[in-house]
Amino acid sequence: FPINMIGEIATPISLSFRLFGNILGGTIIMALFYSMPWLVTKLGLPAVFHTYFDLFAGALQAFIFTMLSMTFVSNVIPAPEENEVKEEI
Repeated sequence: FPINMIGEIATPISLSFRLFGNILGGTIIMALFYSMPWLVTKLGLPAVFHTYFDLFAGALQAFIFTMLSMTFVSNVIPAPEENEVKEEI
């Protein structure tokens, strides 16, 4: 029982850590970019990086999170019996 309980709790926690790590990684990269003393950081590159890290990467992570959640939920829901399928048709 305890191992099964840990296995059921581990799935949403691992998804949460994955999403948190990806968002934090983008934030850290932007912070490192802004801490550079170069003039290049002021010439419009931050807008390109923010577009990638805030919009594209966020949308991509939301898509991956949704797909993984659907996969985990479909694995938990039992498949219908073959007799039940024939009765519905």
